[in-house]
Amino acid sequence: MAPSNPPITVSVDDAVQRLGLSRMTIYRLIRSDQLRTLKVGRRRLIRVTELDRFAAARERASN
Repeated sequence: MAPSNPPITVSVDDAVQRLGLSRMTIYRLIRSDQLRTLKVGRRRLIRVTELDRFAAARERASN
């Protein structure tokens, strides 16, 4: 069996869990261009690297 690869993108619901923010807050961040996304069909996906970038920026801003 091949080893599983971590996902490159996650759904908004997964981003909610990873960042500990509400769904509404995630969508506000998307609308204000603070969180970049990909649109695939009707789905809005967020790159894991984008979540990491966002979290690191917030951490720097809070220090």
